Amino acid sequence: MPPIPGAVRYRLVLLVGHGRPDCEVEMVETLHDCSPAPSLEYVDRFGRVVGDLLYLRWCSGAAAPSWREVFDSPDVLNFLEQERLPGLHPRMEALMARAAGRGWLAYSDEPRSLRVGPTYLASPGQKLRVRQPRDMGRRVAGAVARFRYKHKHNPTIKEFADFLRNARVQRIFRGEADVLKSLPWLVVSGWIVLEDGRVLRGPTARADMNERAALRRLAIREAAQAANTDEERTSSTAIPTPCG
Repeated sequence: MPPIPGAVRYRLVLLVGHGRPDCEVEMVETLHDCSPAPSLEYVDRFGRVVGDLLYLRWCSGAAAPSWREVFDSPDVLNFLEQERLPGLHPRMEALMARAAGRGWLAYSDEPRSLRVGPTYLASPGQKLRVRQPRDMGRRVAGAVARFRYKHKHNPTIKEFADFLRNARVQRIFRGEADVLKSLPWLVVSGWIVLEDGRVLRGPTARADMNERAALRRLAIREAAQAANTDEERTSSTAIPTPCG
């Protein structure tokens, strides 16, 4: 049997720890085998439903919902009923991760950290514009670094919005209002942090920069090793001259 996803393993621990029947444990254990991966269309529909829920909570000034509150919300339960799918929490957790990967939502390890993601913000109504969170996060963090290099200080939110609007690069945001709407998911994802009203690169941005730098060093080292190997192979197979 293929490896059981982390969410399913977590569910198994809960079941075993609470002395649930073996048959239920076996049912959850085989969930990975009998459940096909959801299509992107399905993930997008789910992401929009959850995004609507998060956005309404945000606009009302209420705290972000917990995952359980999302799973038990009428809109999500109605969606599952329409799709004729069981609301098993392992399946729901996997769907949440897929929706986050598509940019519909963002979250961290902190409780009640759910936020709407860039795809939701860029897809009003029935439009669909997928925005990859990692790509956008890298571009935003890079813009913060360029501003700091040019002006010798971290930008305020307004300075950052103006800088992005005037930069000779592909537009990341449509304006200051778009920047403000995107700050929550960028902060939760760790691409930026806000300190005293200024925008700084966050831990995710720094870790991503270090990872890419390490990969570049590895690629350079491997290229040098390959060049040395080719040179040794060429010298060892050289044909001697008649006078040699």
